Amino acid sequence: MKFSNYVPPREILQLTLAYNQYSKIYAEEVLTISRQLSIRKIKMSRMSETKNIIVSCLILLGFHILAFLLILSIALFVERSFPGYAPIYVIFYGIFGFSLWQLFYVIPLCLWLKKRDKTSLMKGVIIGAIITFLVNGGCFLLTMGG
Repeated sequence: MKFSNYVPPREILQLTLAYNQYSKIYAEEVLTISRQLSIRKIKMSRMSETKNIIVSCLILLGFHILAFLLILSIALFVERSFPGYAPIYVIFYGIFGFSLWQLFYVIPLCLWLKKRDKTSLMKGVIIGAIITFLVNGGCFLLTMGG
């Protein structure tokens, strides 16, 4: 009985060895590419998180500017409504109490970001609030302490 696709055993062994060697090289290349992609993904996610933290600090700065404008508008309202009352007190207490006033919009903003699973943005808002608290507290101590 003669087969038309008959391959001698020695050639089968050579083909099998060549295939195994090629598979091993291919598997190593796939593993190397996979490692490179995962390293790149980790670097991108770290860059993305840092970028989100910086962006959220800038968003918080915008909220601070809006709060400062609100304090100034309240002072203007007090000046026009109550002529004997100095609006400088409103500005004074508004600015030096700013560390506490910011809690009125930082806490709801953090809860909203947590609900939407934006933890890196929430971290940035918290970092910005802490920096604001420390700078404001330091300025208050410098002004009142000495």
